[in-house]
Amino acid sequence: MNALPITKADLLNERGFECIREVDSENGSKYGVYFLQNNGESSISLDSPIFKYTQLPYIDSWIEKNHYSISNRALFSDYRERGGVGSINEIVCKFHAISEDRAYYNQRLNKTSGMEWQQHISCWTFNPTEDSNNEDFLLWKSYTQNAGIFACRIQTTIRDLVNGLIKIPADLFIAPVSYRNPESFHIVSFSDRLFSKSHFYKSENEIRFVFLTNDKAPRIKIEIDRNCIQEIRLSPFSSKEDISLLNDFLTYKFPFLKNIITTSKIIER
Repeated sequence: MNALPITKADLLNERGFECIREVDSENGSKYGVYFLQNNGESSISLDSPIFKYTQLPYIDSWIEKNHYSISNRALFSDYRERGGVGSINEIVCKFHAISEDRAYYNQRLNKTSGMEWQQHISCWTFNPTEDSNNEDFLLWKSYTQNAGIFACRIQTTIRDLVNGLIKIPADLFIAPVSYRNPESFHIVSFSDRLFSKSHFYKSENEIRFVFLTNDKAPRIKIEIDRNCIQEIRLSPFSSKEDISLLNDFLTYKFPFLKNIITTSKIIER
């Protein structure tokens, strides 16, 4: 099996990532933000609308304190998303993930240069049509089914989100996910490991924000300006009365939300 590129420099060179900004860190140094517009058949521009289906408690500190929490991939509930080393993941690789190379690659990656790259990842979605009103019912169900009245969809653009970064703890890599047939596709690069998924997930149209760190914490916090949020769309599954009460509460507590909160166009109540 051929050796695979495993450094950040390799990641930049192999796919043509472009540095679009440098951002301050807590220790006074600067980290780069790197963007890849085209990845396989997936393509997105800096000004394309992007969305996150989530729940309001998860973004409370973003709205209130300009802090946003990013999860460690190793702790994702979906084994196929973890990308870690272990017998259960090797078994899952053989049947569900990109290829059997993933387990080998994980082992090699974790022994490199005395450092294990931790991947703290924020997953968003985009509409190829760039229509912000084109909601996805299945994404609402998949990512907010237990959120009740607190289900929401955040809208911004890559450019606005990147420009809103105040301080970050590591280099940030942004790229659309490429969807591949797991029976025929093999990992050949670092970015394949970070930005490729089985074609079974193709309808997600994912855009992925990856921080490569040596921090094994379950979550890391970044400082990001809340004003980069363009819209917060509230749940299609709650009653009009509940949505009205929530809207009144949020706009009273956070007046800046008044012009960006809207309701779902899906009629489910």
